[in-house]
Amino acid sequence: MTLKANGHSLLDMNNSLRVEARRASTASVVRAALDEVDSFPRGAGDLTLAAVAKRVGIATPSIYKHVSSLADLRRRVAVVCVGELTEHVTSAVVGRSGDAALVALVRGVRAFAL
Repeated sequence: MTLKANGHSLLDMNNSLRVEARRASTASVVRAALDEVDSFPRGAGDLTLAAVAKRVGIATPSIYKHVSSLADLRRRVAVVCVGELTEHVTSAVVGRSGDAALVALVRGVRAFAL
């Protein structure tokens, strides 16, 4: 006898969840969170685990396999943003010194923010 829920066998549903969990990675969860934040007018303040899970294509509880909490996800997003900013301004100032480096730094930060 096969147990069924909504016309699907529970075994098939369990296998689907396993495939879903393997499909996602921590990096894909963080990237989805970044994309989600970019789509908000107010930024990270509107970020939810449910929205990120939906964007990744996993069930909300499955997100906890990749991040421990919303605060953890926000921290990971911040780390990626600071890393991207660092790369951007570093490439802008390399080979410059003095006032030229300062101007390049300011322009690099501004370009990154816009």
